[in-house]
Amino acid sequence: MGLAAALAPGCAGLRVPRIDPSGERCFIWPEGGCLGRSPTAAAPALTPPTSPLAPPVGTDPYFPAPPPGAAPVAATLASASAPAGAPTQDAIAITPARVLAPVGSEVVLKASICTPEGYSLADQQVQWMLGRNGVGEIVEVGGKGVFHPPLLPWNGGAKVDSYLAHGYTANGPLCITRGTPDPADDIDVNRGDAWISISSPNEGTSHVTALAPTVASWDHRKAAATIYWVDVQWQFPPAAVTSSGQGETLTTLVTRQSDGSPLAGWIVRYEVADAGGSSSGVSEIVTGADGRASAKVSPTAAGAASSQIDVQLIRPAGLGGGDAPRLIVARSTTTVHWSGGDPYLPPAASPPTAPAPIPAPGPSLPASPPAQPTPQPQLPAGQPRLELSVTGQQQAVVGGTAAIRVAIRNLGDGPATNVVVSDAFDPALVFPARPNSDKIERLVGTIAPGAAFDEELVFQVNKAGRLCHQVTASSAEAAAVEQQFCLDATEPPPQREARLEVRLDGERQRVAGETATFIVTVKNAGQTALVNIETVEEYLPASVLQPIPQRGVEVVSNTITRRIARLDVGQQQQFETQVLCLRPAATVGPIVRARAQTDPPTHVLQSNDDHFLEIVARQSPAAPPAQQPPAASGPLRIAVNVLPAPTRVGASATCEVTVSNRSAQTEEQVSVRVVFPPELSINATGIQGPPNVGVQIDGNTVTFGPLATVRPTEVIRYVIPINPKQAGVVTVTAGAISRGLPQGVSDARQVEILSSSL
Repeated sequence: MGLAAALAPGCAGLRVPRIDPSGERCFIWPEGGCLGRSPTAAAPALTPPTSPLAPPVGTDPYFPAPPPGAAPVAATLASASAPAGAPTQDAIAITPARVLAPVGSEVVLKASICTPEGYSLADQQVQWMLGRNGVGEIVEVGGKGVFHPPLLPWNGGAKVDSYLAHGYTANGPLCITRGTPDPADDIDVNRGDAWISISSPNEGTSHVTALAPTVASWDHRKAAATIYWVDVQWQFPPAAVTSSGQGETLTTLVTRQSDGSPLAGWIVRYEVADAGGSSSGVSEIVTGADGRASAKVSPTAAGAASSQIDVQLIRPAGLGGGDAPRLIVARSTTTVHWSGGDPYLPPAASPPTAPAPIPAPGPSLPASPPAQPTPQPQLPAGQPRLELSVTGQQQAVVGGTAAIRVAIRNLGDGPATNVVVSDAFDPALVFPARPNSDKIERLVGTIAPGAAFDEELVFQVNKAGRLCHQVTASSAEAAAVEQQFCLDATEPPPQREARLEVRLDGERQRVAGETATFIVTVKNAGQTALVNIETVEEYLPASVLQPIPQRGVEVVSNTITRRIARLDVGQQQQFETQVLCLRPAATVGPIVRARAQTDPPTHVLQSNDDHFLEIVARQSPAAPPAQQPPAASGPLRIAVNVLPAPTRVGASATCEVTVSNRSAQTEEQVSVRVVFPPELSINATGIQGPPNVGVQIDGNTVTFGPLATVRPTEVIRYVIPINPKQAGVVTVTAGAISRGLPQGVSDARQVEILSSSL
């Protein structure tokens, strides 16, 4: 494809490469001499495309090519960009300084270090840098040899990454081929030229800098070039159109070169020119969503035989959010003959098999006859046309946020002033900046033709349901446009609760010299699996309690540590520890601590429990008096305890009763009864006992139905929540009977109840 270039400051103005008329390569490079010593430079003319459906891109973004037939531009462009006077020291120059290129192509830039005498220096290092804020990447960099690729590896350039490369100015002329048999696409590199090739698969801008470390002056050691990448192809109206004398609609089709999809927002400029080269009516049409831009041309009353229409394809400044200026991409000329004949049919999106219908005409463009320059036809004033787009997430969760993006584009050919965008939204949505309002407005201002405005709005979601936005965009000239956008908000999924339970059970009273049994139960009581579970049992003080060693269990300083790899939901494990009671003690409190992680391990859970034990001194047995109540000893034992001790009026307390079988035989039909004083009330909703055991409450008495069996060394635990009502010292009594022990056993505990006042 043909590419055009503009001049940039250098030693004495850069020479611009000639465009290849065949359209098969980028440039025909000038031969010999320093890049910046040419006294004159001609602006390249636009080469007509060889294929109207896939034409090459070839124009200069800042200095458009002259129309056909115009005199070539001479040294005016060079003098406009060259500094006054000849340089007095070495300087680096780069050419071309500005390039318009199709995406996917490979652009070659050259740089040279020029002396004040006009010579270029060979074997000089040149560092090439590509701006990371744009698009594109470095493909290849030239070295200092006379061959490409170099015969000696140290003569080649070094590509550090896609944005930095080290090259050299050539020490002799060489030819760079593109690997094709056609020599017309070869690139000539003269002695003293450094070169680099850049490519980009995406639209955007590439900023290239060439740095010469050997140049002493910081003002002259670097030069820059800009490459504008476009993904476009077009189909202009034909060069000659025959009309029956009525108005004729000219249509230009603009599509992507990569996939053929239509391009919206591009500008097609239609200009009526008479035979003398002057222009009259001008209309700039913005392509719509179908990629078409149409203008209607009508003959004037003078009855001219034909009218000449100059057409330009223009990429608007900042299209798509880039930093590219307004770029003239292509030109064409159409002559409308008013002598009659078959009407002209606009182009289809692809080569049509049947004539396509003529599209609705765009703005009318009166034609001025070439032979009659007066009166001049008038072009209607441009009108804006707003396009509104609202996008965003369509699913949200209550308690989270939901964002929408509002985009406004002016697809007309006139500026839209006083543009206002408003959003009326569901009351379940909250805009943080205005939490008490369900409508927000913003004054955007003026949007130029082809320009766009977009903004993201973030809302809080407070309620489930279908929540909608009604977005409106209006201006002083264009009709208001509206769009509704809705999203579905749902309640957040229930969180899976993680819960770890550990319990320490055992007797409440033992005799010094005897062994006490403690049961540790670790349970996953949550809704997610637990891993890396660790339990630590402490039996202190060591002068009173001494754990008995077990196989596979290590006792260190009266502490036992156990580990469980995993507990699934509802699973539990139990461990039994035998502890020797060394001497009497009023109260000792073994404690167990448990720690676990959730699976996946994102949270750490902890739990602990303790168990109070009274150790009494051994006494000589004495004959009991007649009708003495049964003691809490023998094969079936019971212990009662109230926590906290002391308790307080108005606070919650817990009565815990444990029944253990100390014999070698199984006890059957074990029933438990607990009697509370009037100062303590029973909380019936929180009573816990063995599974499938009935509970009966009669006044201040709680009776647990018979338990089928209690195995040897098994410990059964009952929990009764209570509420203290009156201060004082009271007694709680618990008793148990079984088939083998009908006389039963009992235990009593005094409870101190404090008043509610401190």
